[in-house]
Amino acid sequence: MGDNRNPLYTLSLDQQDQNSILVWLKSNFTALGIDSQMLSFNMHYKIPDHPIAHGAKFDLSDPELFSVYSDLYRNAAAVLFAVVQNFEGTSPVRCWPHHFDIATLLIPDTDKSSEDTRTIGVGFSPGDEIISEPYFYISPWPYPDSSYQLPALKGPGKWQTDGWTGVLLSLSDIVKTSGQKNLINEYVHTAIQSCHDILNTS
Repeated sequence: MGDNRNPLYTLSLDQQDQNSILVWLKSNFTALGIDSQMLSFNMHYKIPDHPIAHGAKFDLSDPELFSVYSDLYRNAAAVLFAVVQNFEGTSPVRCWPHHFDIATLLIPDTDKSSEDTRTIGVGFSPGDEIISEPYFYISPWPYPDSSYQLPALKGPGKWQTDGWTGVLLSLSDIVKTSGQKNLINEYVHTAIQSCHDILNTS
């Protein structure tokens, strides 16, 4: 992005492989006077294996599918930016490359060291190995002990305890209602309160 927030360079990923994209990025980094040696595919986290990692090309031949996910992420981003505006102690909204979820963190303990900091993650996932459909999640950290009695939810969503602990609102539940915006707003506020209660009592 330039100073006026307009893109300096663009590249369509369709029919590009990882290596050609890396070459393109390094070329443009160099043109901007940035050390391109910082760019590599070495990661400090693991992601599921995929043919792209072995030379396959990105394929945008199903534009409708990409349009659906584009709409989902745009709507989810609007929800998360509203969380940042309406709740104190939130982090910037980020997209995490190892799960490709977008999220913000609510940090109740701004006065504690990083090791003791409690957080509430508020995010949207496109689906994963545990939950196969897109979903919103609101999750306390640290997780409560397995013996802890999770409070009854006063709003939409359900408790998820397989793999992680938090309040889950799936896409299939969202599309069942005509008042989707109100449903999501109620979910956000009541689930965050439930997670606050867990952090204060567990």
